[in-house]
Amino acid sequence: MVSVINNHCLRKVTGATKTTPLNTLAALSGQEPLELRLEYVTQREIARYISWNNTVAKQLKAIDIPTKIESMDSYTYMERLFYKNKEMFNSIMIVCKLNGRVTVDIQTHLEALDTAKQDTNPRKLKQAALFAMNGVHKGRGRIYTDASKDGTACAIGVYIENTKQRLSYRLNNETSITSAELKAIRVALDCVEDQHLKDFVIYTDSRTACVMLDSVQHSKEGEQMLVEILDICYKWNISVQWIPSHVDIKETNATPDRNRFDSAVFQDDIANIEDEKSKLRTRGNSKALRIYPSKLCHREGGFHP
Repeated sequence: MVSVINNHCLRKVTGATKTTPLNTLAALSGQEPLELRLEYVTQREIARYISWNNTVAKQLKAIDIPTKIESMDSYTYMERLFYKNKEMFNSIMIVCKLNGRVTVDIQTHLEALDTAKQDTNPRKLKQAALFAMNGVHKGRGRIYTDASKDGTACAIGVYIENTKQRLSYRLNNETSITSAELKAIRVALDCVEDQHLKDFVIYTDSRTACVMLDSVQHSKEGEQMLVEILDICYKWNISVQWIPSHVDIKETNATPDRNRFDSAVFQDDIANIEDEKSKLRTRGNSKALRIYPSKLCHREGGFHP
């Protein structure tokens, strides 16, 4: 029934006749095949259930999976998709509660900066960053974090000023730049715990990461890694300060060197739900392109969601 309604709508939009083949109809309208759309939407919902670790997620994880995939005819469509991508779904971070007593100093702006970064003179950006370091955070240890992405390759870097320790890691999974920045902060906090670095300030050039942490702090719940970051910051009295990137302060350069990664790859066993949904979207687009690559009407960002 859904496919009939969908095809009728596409004919109305494109002006195609009833004799137009369905794959051509979808291609003319820039739409992916309905079965691929259904697969993407269902998997997106599964990812959301896993993130919230609700009743549906627990039921999916408790499924008694048969040894042969041919024996799954008696399972629901959602259960079959979960089994097909079980490894990916099990890597998604769940939403956790934050201890109500946890309060962390997170600064998403610079006091001396009253204009947008792109509209501000680089010299003023540098002065604003130095004002924060030598003003409100004067006398505190400094840790700088950064992340970079080149195509599908992602890397993170950490620099601890007091010990002159510099770390660079290549992530074993593709991720968004914001998620990579958060993972860099998490690695920095591992150093804090290992070296007992109390009363330090972590400087990051990702304002979005700072905003996400501050949002979790106020809502008292968020993804597992964000809650862990706030818990460790609270334990060791760590502040998180946003500073603009490329402000020509030599000490702030924690950019990972793609040519000199540490021999150990950062084993990234948990994933952000938005990253996984993006991968599902990309995978669906790739499948559709294989079905009718020569006829497809391309649109920026892929098919219509």
